[in-house]
Order: sequence, then C-alpha cells, then structure tokens
Amino acid sequence: MLRRLEGSESSILTVQSNLANSYQMLGRLGEALRLRRDVYSGRLKLNGDQHADTLLAVTNYASCLLSLRRFGEVKSLLRKAIPVAPRV
Repeated sequence: MLRRLEGSESSILTVQSNLANSYQMLGRLGEALRLRRDVYSGRLKLNGDQHADTLLAVTNYASCLLSLRRFGEVKSLLRKAIPVAPRV
C-alpha cells in the first residue's frame, strides 16, 4: 500500500517492522518471521551491513527466530552481525 502512495523504501521498511512487532506480540510468529526477514533483507540492500538500522533489523529477526526456538539459524545470523556492531 505504501508503495502506491510513493512512500520511501526506508518508511516502508519501518512500517513493516512495526507490523512485525505487533504480530510477534500477538504470538503470530510465522507472519512476524516473514516480515522480519523481509525487513532485514531490505535494510541490507538499502543501507548495507554497517548501518544502525540494519543491525536493529538483524537483532529483531534473531529475536523472532529465538521465539521459534530456531537456535542454529540465530547462531549463524548473529555470527555475521556481531563483528560489525562495534564499527557502527
């Protein structure tokens, strides 16, 4: 919907992240995970891996994976993100 209204890519990702927050709080983890993955992917493309918004997106994605007890994926994801964090 925001794309039709000419929303910026960053604004669209922010709205998707907020929606994912709501889904996660309601226990709709599958839907939240899909949005978290999309937001993280979008932030990587838009900002690169060395940006605060991307790091926030990856931690939110990891949090959702933790809720689903997908520990191996969390470990792999955070192994990539943690070395970048001190530089941001």
